[in-house]
Amino acid sequence: MTNQWRTIKINEVGRLVTGKTPSSSKPECFGDKYPFITPTDLHDCRYASTTARYLSEEGAAGQKTLKVPAGSVAVSCIGWQMGKSIVATRSSFTNQQLHTILPNDEVDSLYLYYYLCTQRVELLSLGSAAGVRTPIINKSAFGLLSIVVPPLPTQRKIASILSAYDDLIENNTRRIAILEEMAQAIYREWFVNFRFPGHENVKLVDSPLGQLPEGWEVSTLGSCGQVIPGYAFKSKDWQESGVPVVKIKNITDDNCIDMESADCVSASLISERMQKFMLETGDLLIAMTGATAGKAGVLRMRVPSALNQRVAKISPKDGFRSLLWCFLIGNRQLFFNLADGAAQPNMSGGQIESVSVLVPAENVLSMFESCVADIAQLADSLYFKNRNLRTTRDLLLPKLISGKLDVEDLDIDVGMTAEALVEATA
Repeated sequence: MTNQWRTIKINEVGRLVTGKTPSSSKPECFGDKYPFITPTDLHDCRYASTTARYLSEEGAAGQKTLKVPAGSVAVSCIGWQMGKSIVATRSSFTNQQLHTILPNDEVDSLYLYYYLCTQRVELLSLGSAAGVRTPIINKSAFGLLSIVVPPLPTQRKIASILSAYDDLIENNTRRIAILEEMAQAIYREWFVNFRFPGHENVKLVDSPLGQLPEGWEVSTLGSCGQVIPGYAFKSKDWQESGVPVVKIKNITDDNCIDMESADCVSASLISERMQKFMLETGDLLIAMTGATAGKAGVLRMRVPSALNQRVAKISPKDGFRSLLWCFLIGNRQLFFNLADGAAQPNMSGGQIESVSVLVPAENVLSMFESCVADIAQLADSLYFKNRNLRTTRDLLLPKLISGKLDVEDLDIDVGMTAEALVEATA
C-alpha cells in the first residue's frame, strides 16, 4: 500500500440512503417499474439485475427521496445476511434493512462493492455487539465505519481484475442454464411429444395412461434408482470443518448443490453404518419438506460428503441417470403436490419411489442417455471451472483491496476482455 491510499469514513464516500417498504395496505405501490431491493435479493452476485419485487410509479412517487441511481451500492445491515452487498444497475429502491451508498466521483462503485465484500465478518461482528438477538447496524453507525481507498485509476484496475473473474463465472452460469434447458427440451420432445429418433416407425398402443409408443412402459422412480433419505444429524454434531453435509438449504434454484457454505461434521462420526448416507459426484438430490419440497439438483463435488435429513438422494441404475436427471428437474410441481396437504409439506422416501416414470424402449433409452450425458458432462465441466475461478478470485480479493498485491504500475486496460484480464493477472 502506498501513501496515496486514504482511510475515510463511509459517509465521506457519498450520500447514504436507508430504504423503506411501502404500506401493505397500498398494493398499488407495487408493480413492475422500479427494482425494490431487499436482503433476499442478495445472492452473492454483484448486480441487482432482477429483484423479487418492483415498485410502481405510484410507489416510487411516495418515496422519491429514497430513489437510488445506477451504480449505488446497497448493503444489508440487519439479520444474518449482514454485510452482503449489491450494486444497483438502474434507478431502484430498497427496504429499511439496507443502507445504500451513492458514491461520489472519487470512488468507483465496483471497487466499493468489492471492498465491502472483505468486511462482511467485521460488519456482522459489529452488528452482533449491540447485544440484541438480531444483528443490526443503524445508519449513523454505518456511516462512521472506515474504508481504505487508493487513487481512482488504481480502484478501477482492482475492480476490473476482480470483475473479470465474476464475468467469466456469470457467463459460465448462463451456459450451464442453457445446457440444462437443452436437456429439458430434448426430454420434452422425446418423452412428452414422442418425437424421438425413429418415432415414425413405431406405432402407438393403448395403455392405462393413454397411447404410448410400442415397447414403452410406465414404471416407478424406485425401479429406476435407489432412493435414500438423509440422516438426522444432531445439533452437537455440527462443526466448522470436516465432512461437508448437504442440507435442504444447499439445493439452489439453478438445480445445483451449493456447498460453498456447507455445514460439516467430524469424519470420525461417519461409521460403517453411515456409509449409505455418503454421497458421490453425480448423485441426484431432492428436497423432501417445506416450501422447497420437490426442488432437485445434481451433486457436483469431488470430496466426500454426507446427506442430512429432509433431503433424499437418488442413485440411478445404469443407463437411467440422464432420464432421472431430466425427470426430477422438470417435475418439481409434481413432487411438491405429493408433499402438500399438511401445514408443513413433507414426503417420504416411499412416496418418491412410487412416483410414475415413463421408461422407453431400451434402444431409445440408450440413445437418450448418450445424447444428454454429453450435455451434462459439459455442464459439470463449467461448474468446476467456476469453482476454480471463485477460489482464485477469493484469494486475490483481500490482497488487492489491502494493497499487498500492487497493481498501480501494471499495464492493465480496464476495457480488456474478461479472458484477457484473467490471463494477464494469472
